[in-house]
Amino acid sequence: MSSIKDNEPEALFQEEQTDKKLKIVVDNDHLKPDTSEMTLLVDADTIAYATCSACEYGDDESGWFIDLPSALIVAQEKVALLLELSGCKDVELHFTSGKNFRYLLTDTYKSNRSSTRYPEGLREMKDLLEGTINTDYEADDIVCMLKREYPDKYIVCAVDKDVLNGVPGIHFNYYNSLKYNINMKWLVTDEETSTQWPYLQCLMGDSADGITGIKGVGPAKAKKLLLGITDETIMWNTVKQAYVDAGQEESEALLNMRLVHMHQLTKEKTLELWCPPEEV
Repeated sequence: MSSIKDNEPEALFQEEQTDKKLKIVVDNDHLKPDTSEMTLLVDADTIAYATCSACEYGDDESGWFIDLPSALIVAQEKVALLLELSGCKDVELHFTSGKNFRYLLTDTYKSNRSSTRYPEGLREMKDLLEGTINTDYEADDIVCMLKREYPDKYIVCAVDKDVLNGVPGIHFNYYNSLKYNINMKWLVTDEETSTQWPYLQCLMGDSADGITGIKGVGPAKAKKLLLGITDETIMWNTVKQAYVDAGQEESEALLNMRLVHMHQLTKEKTLELWCPPEEV
C-alpha cells in the first residue's frame, strides 16, 4: 500500500543541512510501552526506497547509479536507530517484491505508478538488508497479520496509514522530516478505529494506490457516514448504500474492500478474501 509522500522519498531520516547530523525527535514518548522483550516489526519498504533514492546519482540521459555498499551502511544505520528509539530487543524487517493478489483482482490497482522510475539498487538493497521478502503479499499484509496473531511479541514500526490504522496496538510511526517539521511518534490505534478503517478507505478510495472510492467523499464525509457505528454489518450496509446513492455498483464497493483490507491473510499465510459480514 502507500507509504511515504510520493514526491518526498528523501524526507525520511532527512539530514540537517547545517551540521549534517540527524536530529531526531520522538513525539508522544509518554505512550511508549515496555518494549524491552519485544521485537520491532518493520514495514521496511520505505527504508529501502528512501535510502536508494537519497544515495543514487545521475540523470535520465546518462543513467542512474548507486554505490550499494555505502548505501547499505546508511540503511543499516537507519534500522539501528529505529531499534534504539523503540527500545526493542531485536528487529524483523519485511519487504514487498513483485505483484501480489490485488493485481489479480483488477488491472487498475497501482496502475497510476506504471510509469514510475524506481531508485537504482532497490531490489538489491532489500536483499542486502536480510529481511523477509514477500512475493505473494505486501509487507503491509504480513506485518498486520503477525501483529494480530502475536500482539504481545511485536511493536509495529511503519509509515503506512493502512498499517498504523489497520491493526490495534501502540505503534511507532518512523516518518521524520525536518523540511516539513514532522517528528517520529508513538501512537495508539484502538480496536474500534482498526475495525472501521477499511470501511472509511472504501468510501474515500486511495489515490496513491489507484483505488477510486465514491466521488466527492473525503475523510470528513466518510467519518460522518460511519460516525458512531461499531457493528461491521451496519458499516458494510452503510458503505453499500453510499455507493448505490452515488450511482455506483455494489460490486465496486466489494472490490475496493478487498483492495484496502489488511486482514485477508491467515496465520498460515494463506489468502482468505474479505467477505461481507452477513455472508460469513
